[in-house]
Amino acid sequence: MSTPDIPTTIEDSTQNTVSLNLQTNITTITVNLSVISDPHYTLPFLQLLTPSGARLNALVDSGATTSLIAKPAVLRLRCPVHYQKLVNFRGFISSSGPQQVKFYKLDIMDKSGKAWSTILPEYPQLPTVVKAPTFSQKNLEYLIQKNFDQQQLTGLQKFNGKPIDLIIGNNVLPTLLSTSTRHVLPSGRIVEDTQVGVITHPSPVPDALQRATETQDDSSDQNNDYNESYINTIDMSDYDRPEELSVEISQSPQVTNARLDWLLEQSWKLEVLGIEPPTAILQRVQLNQDLILKYKKTAILDKDNKLYVQFPFNGKEATLHDNYLVAVKRLISLLEVQLASMTDRATYNNIIQQQLISGIIELVPENEQHIGPHYYIPHRVVIKPDAQNTKLRIVLDASSHMKNEQSLNQCIHPGPSILKSILGILFRSRTKPYLMIADLEKAFHQVRLQPQHRNCTKFLWLKDHTKPATPDNIVTYRFTRLPFGITASPFLLAITILRYMELNPHPIHEKITQNLYVDNVMFTPESTEELLKNYQESVATFSSMHMRLRDYLCNNKTVMNAIPEEDRSKSTICKLLGHHWDANKDTLTIKIAQPPEGIPTKRQLASFIASTYDPQGLISPLGVASKSLMAKVWKYKLKWKDPLPTTLLSDWEKIKAAITAKSYTVPRRITPAQGFTNASLVMFSDASKDHYATCAYLRFECQDNTTQVQLLFSKTRIKPMNNEHLTIPRMELLGVLTAVNAASTILTEVNITLSSITFFCDNTAVLNWVQHKNSSDKWVSNRVRAITELEQEFTKKKLSPTFRYVATDKNPADIASRGATLQQIKESNLWQHGPEFLLQDQAYWPKSLEQSPEDPKEFHFFTLDTSAPPFPPHRGLPSEYPPHTLE
Repeated sequence: MSTPDIPTTIEDSTQNTVSLNLQTNITTITVNLSVISDPHYTLPFLQLLTPSGARLNALVDSGATTSLIAKPAVLRLRCPVHYQKLVNFRGFISSSGPQQVKFYKLDIMDKSGKAWSTILPEYPQLPTVVKAPTFSQKNLEYLIQKNFDQQQLTGLQKFNGKPIDLIIGNNVLPTLLSTSTRHVLPSGRIVEDTQVGVITHPSPVPDALQRATETQDDSSDQNNDYNESYINTIDMSDYDRPEELSVEISQSPQVTNARLDWLLEQSWKLEVLGIEPPTAILQRVQLNQDLILKYKKTAILDKDNKLYVQFPFNGKEATLHDNYLVAVKRLISLLEVQLASMTDRATYNNIIQQQLISGIIELVPENEQHIGPHYYIPHRVVIKPDAQNTKLRIVLDASSHMKNEQSLNQCIHPGPSILKSILGILFRSRTKPYLMIADLEKAFHQVRLQPQHRNCTKFLWLKDHTKPATPDNIVTYRFTRLPFGITASPFLLAITILRYMELNPHPIHEKITQNLYVDNVMFTPESTEELLKNYQESVATFSSMHMRLRDYLCNNKTVMNAIPEEDRSKSTICKLLGHHWDANKDTLTIKIAQPPEGIPTKRQLASFIASTYDPQGLISPLGVASKSLMAKVWKYKLKWKDPLPTTLLSDWEKIKAAITAKSYTVPRRITPAQGFTNASLVMFSDASKDHYATCAYLRFECQDNTTQVQLLFSKTRIKPMNNEHLTIPRMELLGVLTAVNAASTILTEVNITLSSITFFCDNTAVLNWVQHKNSSDKWVSNRVRAITELEQEFTKKKLSPTFRYVATDKNPADIASRGATLQQIKESNLWQHGPEFLLQDQAYWPKSLEQSPEDPKEFHFFTLDTSAPPFPPHRGLPSEYPPHTLE
C-alpha cells in the first residue's frame, strides 16, 4: 500500500489556512498533557458545536503537536475519511511505533454561524474524562455582565466523568487564541472567549509563583505522599527479560526495573535454596502433583507419536490486549538499532525463514484468524560471538504490555516446578568420577502447541528484509511450537519429556529424570563403559520424542572420541547450571560480580548483590558485607535512583577491596579419587550480631586409610529487620535450625550413602536448649521442636545424629557469619575443609553431649571441658587437596 500525499493545512470555508508542519514520511504526534481523572479540575476543557447541532467535549492541550479525535466521536458524527497515513504517537500515549491511521474531516461552528473544517487523525479511545468547571456566584455574575452565554459556561456539567471526544492541539490552538478575549475572574481564574467556544482554565494555586525575595512555604507539598501535575494515560512498557545472568555490572550501569525484578527474584530463591523446612517442600510437591495430573490430561498424542500441549491459562486471558502497537514499535526499534547492519538483518531473517520451512512458525490460516486469545510478541536480538552454535539469537518478550494491560506471561500460569532442584543436580555433578552433559537442541521449539492457543504467539517481521517496515511490508507469523520467553515454557517442556518417557519406559529414563534441568541433561556414571552407554541410550530416547540431544561433553577423552562429531561439543568448556565446567581440568568456575564504578545507586547496589550466582555457597562469606550494607541502605529509605549516602561510602570501599578477582575456580569432584569406605555429613552453625550461617562438609574415610573433608554447601542469612528480640543466642538457634534443614535437603539430593550426621555449634546455651528441651520461652521452644522433629527423622534413617560443641576459632560457620574477602576464602583451609580434628577418629573430636547435665551452668562447664585425648602423632592424612584459584 502506498502512502498518500499528506495535506499540510486546515482550512475554513473561506480558504483561510494554518500550517500543520507535518512530516511527509512518518508523522510523529506528541501529546504531553492528559489525565484519566481530574478531581480538582486542573485541565482546561472546551465545548464545540458541529453544524448538525452535536456537541463535542475537547481537552485543550498545548503539549500536543496536533489535534486528535476519538473513534467513538468519529462513528457518532459519521465523519468522512480523507486519507490514511503512517503515524507514530508519542508522549502521553508513549511511542506507539508507526501505524496506519485514518484522518477525518471535522466541521465545527463559530459564534457567527460560520463553519470551520479541520483534518485530524483518530485514536481508538482518549481516556481523559471531562471534569466540568464550577463557578462561584461572584464569578458567574461577572461572566454574565460580560455577556457570556450561561449555557456555554455550564454546558459541560452533564458530561462530567465521560471521556473526551477530541484534543485541541498546537496546530489549531494558535488560531483560536489569536482572536480570543481573556478574562480574569474575581477568584483569579482565567476564561478565554474564543470564536468557537469558551476555554475555562483551572484556578491558580496560591503562592505557586512568588517574588524571589519572598519565602515560599512548601510544607504542604512535602507532606503529600504523592503529588504530580499529570499522569500518563497510555504507556507501552518495555520489559526486557534478561537473556542470562550477567555479572559485568560495571559495564552496564543502567539497571532496568525488569532486570532488577528478575535479579531480586533469583536472589530471594537462592536465599532459601537448600534450607527450606521439609514440610514446606512436601506441601509444594503434593500441590504440584495435582497440577501435573491436570495438564497431562490436556496433552494430545497424534498418530505420529507427537505430543501437542496447551498453555496453562490462569483466567486473565479473557482480557488480554493484543499488544500490536508495542510489537510495531519494537520492530521499528529493532531494525533501526540492533539490526541496522544489513548483514545482521539478513542473518536474523534467515533464522525466521528457516523456522518457517521447519514448521516452527506459520502464517495464520484464514479459518483460524479469530480463534483463541490474540497477542503479538515483541522480539529482539542477542549476539554472542563466543557461542558454540547460534551466535545470533532471537529473544521474545512475552512480558511486554501497554500500561494498564496484561502481558501474555501474566495470563499464563508458570506451572509447577517439576524439574529437579538445581542444588541437587550440582551436588550430584560433584560426587562421581565421571560427568557427561548434553544440550537439547532448540528445546522449547520441540514442544508442539495446539492450534487454539497459537494466535497468542504472533509476531511481526518483514516480507522483504531489505526494505523498511511500512504497512505493506509487514507480515504476521505465529508459532506452532513453544516459543522462548513464555513463563510456562520450562514446565511444558519438562512435562512433555516426562510424558514421552511414561509412554515408552526404559531404564535410562530414571537417570534422565534425576538430572534433567530445562534443556540440559546430565549423567554421573562410575565407569567409561557406562559413559558411552549413557550416550547411546539417551540419543535413542530423545530421538523417539522427535527431539535431538547434542553437544555431548564428558571428562574422558576416549569416550569423547567415540562420540560422533555431529553430537560432540566443539569446546571443552561449557556452562553447567550457572557455572563454567572445564572438562579437561575438571573444574567449576564461579563468575563474581564486579562492583559498579563510582558511587552506586540503591538500584545498582541491589543488582550487584544479586548478580553473583553461587547456589552451593562456596564463596558465601564474600556477600556478608554487601548484605549488611543493603540493610543499612533500607533504613535510609532511599529511592532506587538515589546514590549511597556519604556515611556508608566507607562500607562500600571495603566491599570493593574484598573483590580481587573476576572468578573463583574449584575442583569439580569432591569424592576421593582412591575411593572411600565410609561417608558422613558434618554440619556447623554460628551467628554474629547481624548474620547467622551454616556450613556442610562431606567427610570420607578413604580406602588408603586417609581421611578427606570437603565443603559441600553453605548458607548465610541476614538478621530480619525490626527484630530486636533476636539476641545472639536466638540468632545462634536460627543457625542450628538452618543447619538441620540443610542436612535434610542434602540427604535427599546427594547420591552418596551417609552413615552419620554431626552438628557443631559454639554457643552452649543453644546446645543446652537443643539437647535438653528445657527452655520455657515459647519462641525458643517452637524452634527446638522443629529441630527435634528433624533429629528424629534422621534417627529413623539410622544416621545417628549428634550435637557437639566447637570452639569459635575452629568453627568455619564463624567465617560465613562474619564475612571474608576472596583472598581469605581462597587461603582458608578451615573454610574449604573444616577443622583439623575432622581428619581424626571421632574419639578425638569434641565430646558428644548425650551424657551432659541439664543444669545450664554445669552444662556450660561440661561442654568446655577439652579433656579429649590429643591427636595421634602420625594419623593417616590426605594428600594435598587440589587448589582453589582466583582469576
